[in-house]
Amino acid sequence: MTQYVIWVDEFAASVRQRLEEDSVPRIVADGLAGLAAMMSRGVGGVGGVGGVGWPTLLLAAVVGALVHHLLALLRREEHAGPAKRYADPVPAWSNRPRPTTYFVNGRGQRLYYELRGPDPGSSACRGVIFVNVGYSAHVMRPTVGKFLDALARPVPSPSPPERRREIGAVGDAESEGFCVATFDWAGAGYSEGVRCLYDDHVGLVADLETFVQLVMTGQCRPQAPASQQQRGTTAPPPPPPPATTRPGAAARPGLPWVVVGQSMAGGVALLFSHEASGRKEMVGMAKRLRAAGLRTASEGKGSGSGGSGGKGQTGADYYCDFAGCVALAPLVTLSKLPPPVMAVLTWVAAWFPHRLVPRALEVPIPDDATWLKDSVIAWHMTHDVWGVPGGLGWGRAMRWGSAVGLIALSDALVALLGPPVPGGGKGAGAKRKARDGGRLGGAAERLAAFPLVVLHDPGDRITAFSGSRLLVDRQDRPVPPTGASGTELRHGASGGEAVGGEAVLVAMEGCRHDLMVNEPERVARAVLAFATGDDVHDAAGPL
Repeated sequence: MTQYVIWVDEFAASVRQRLEEDSVPRIVADGLAGLAAMMSRGVGGVGGVGGVGWPTLLLAAVVGALVHHLLALLRREEHAGPAKRYADPVPAWSNRPRPTTYFVNGRGQRLYYELRGPDPGSSACRGVIFVNVGYSAHVMRPTVGKFLDALARPVPSPSPPERRREIGAVGDAESEGFCVATFDWAGAGYSEGVRCLYDDHVGLVADLETFVQLVMTGQCRPQAPASQQQRGTTAPPPPPPPATTRPGAAARPGLPWVVVGQSMAGGVALLFSHEASGRKEMVGMAKRLRAAGLRTASEGKGSGSGGSGGKGQTGADYYCDFAGCVALAPLVTLSKLPPPVMAVLTWVAAWFPHRLVPRALEVPIPDDATWLKDSVIAWHMTHDVWGVPGGLGWGRAMRWGSAVGLIALSDALVALLGPPVPGGGKGAGAKRKARDGGRLGGAAERLAAFPLVVLHDPGDRITAFSGSRLLVDRQDRPVPPTGASGTELRHGASGGEAVGGEAVLVAMEGCRHDLMVNEPERVARAVLAFATGDDVHDAAGPL
């Protein structure tokens, strides 16, 4: 029996050496190799070790290997630097400092935001563009800043009346532009929260809703400078002194606003746009009733509260000016997991949401699937990695909670895109409605019709282009499809314009996944063309 104990110790030592590789076959092979070596030495005779039969020892080896591997699956977050080194010189970029402006979400977390361009309440503002980035990214990156700057620069004179939206037209001054409003999700950038944990897509939609309300009602205001903090940390600053400036002016009535989201944020933007379209209809109906001298049961409640009074927007009136959504390589569909695998994944995520998924279970994604230029890849993977001084990105394995959260986000979208189910609100639809508080509809609900532009690379290896095609093809619309042209699908659109309840899918050939970083000028031109009613397809084309 002593020899058996020695062998177990040898096996455990071998397992520990292999834990970094997180490979079940390698760990089991090590155990079997130790067992074979013990047999070749004739330990304990032919019949076994200390009276224990060889089948039992073999089973013990396999079980022991799996137990050790389970511990590896639930490994804690590590704060080491990036493992891969790049031969080429890495650009000397750095993330922008922590903003002095933030808002507090419904979970009590400070989410830091920035406003670029003209104030929404000024006459020089032609509209508001809300921008959010995807999983593991943040808006404080200098590479994302190029895209935001391109959106916020002054816009040339508007197109002729027949090529522009009637709503929001304020003149043709060269100084006019769009207010670009951005914030980082909880756990991203400088915002508070567990780093890169996205296990609640309903909470993400609620945070976007809160931010839109604050900006459109003039409640976003500059704060006094907070104490200096080390870049790359999410430790909350001490409470700032009272604001030294007055709140900004609320957006004037009729000022259009659009939402832009990439990857995971693209899915969130789609869900939010679905809600915003419903509220736009309800608020519009309430305004018509008020104009007729009637009152509604929900008069004065709205979807949000507060406002700056005067001529600005108050309550939820700003929903009447919702002008659509731009989704960049959105997360829509994911490969379906077998029910037993999904059950195990859900159980692990419920108990260990913060732990990291092992490399053995992750689908390897090369760095060039996200970015085009080697210098951009090198900077993101060496400088903007969590744990590296100044790094705010993630650059690590996904958390179990995020894995289940992204699946739930995809399921919510697919449920809205699916065919109507008779007797909506029963079965799975009722369960989903109960889980999200009824915010995202029941089983028979379809994705609302709103102006939509989707930009996606058909060769994207991170989010499926087929999901974007499904999104444009199945969105419930008041006008039937008029056909497809090349790699662009149009629903009731002509010339690539997305107005009313129409949708456009533009194929960004060879642009990879991170469209904001890889093609900031092209994507910015497409977003601005969508916001002004110009031809999106022409604007998104290369110069």
